[in-house]
Amino acid sequence: MGFFRRLLGGDKRRISDIPDELWAQALDEHPIVRALSAQQLSLLRIRTGEVLSRISIDTARGVDRSEELRLSVALQAALPVLELGVEWYRAVRTILLVPDEYETELTTVDEAGVVHEGVDTISGEMGHQQPVVLSVADVEASGWGEGYNVVIHEMAHVIDAADGEADGAPPLPPGMDSGHWGAVFAAARSDHERRVRRTEARIASRSGRAAGRAPVLDPYAAEGREEFFACSVELFFERPRRLKRAYPELFEELRSFFGIDPSGLSGE
Repeated sequence: MGFFRRLLGGDKRRISDIPDELWAQALDEHPIVRALSAQQLSLLRIRTGEVLSRISIDTARGVDRSEELRLSVALQAALPVLELGVEWYRAVRTILLVPDEYETELTTVDEAGVVHEGVDTISGEMGHQQPVVLSVADVEASGWGEGYNVVIHEMAHVIDAADGEADGAPPLPPGMDSGHWGAVFAAARSDHERRVRRTEARIASRSGRAAGRAPVLDPYAAEGREEFFACSVELFFERPRRLKRAYPELFEELRSFFGIDPSGLSGE
């Protein structure tokens, strides 16, 4: 897509070579890519090599810096930019792998302008001009078509912030309407928040059955527009048919944006 290359710039670094045996093993261990066509798999291998060439995947103390682990991270990061192009990740210089979830100090501002500070346990994060940090335990739990993917979630934040702000509204290609995008995401987010509130009320009251349907997305998606976008992208690639059934318009916006329909990529 020439639009994205013009928008984000190009890079002609040498693509990293991936041995055939290692690539075959990686494909076998990531069910979310099994239904890709031969042409798509060939392109995914190129994109994975580009990620390995452009981004340094480093490890913290206590993490085995194996080629299999680095390839797993690169392959999962490459899937969202299969058609977009790896230029969308140009702001990322380093991905740092840590052994497990970790505590971090958080400062957030809610929609009323109130500042909240605290400590949270997280599995990954994407900070401004900072490495993308991923928990190895969560990387290993990703890519199975079960709905969870810390790599895709954090790289979705990178894509979202391509215009300088992570707000659930990445720069859209020609032909996509930003107003329609915003309306579709706002409606789906509102529905998700209602489902989360109902579930929380059921748990608090211990009343048993909750009124209405349970949340389709991770409850964390209710934390803000940027988290709703990242969780939606995560489910779009992990369990696309589930997202498509729940929010068909949102699914269609993501399909148009990413230029791929992953609804046949994982068995459900």
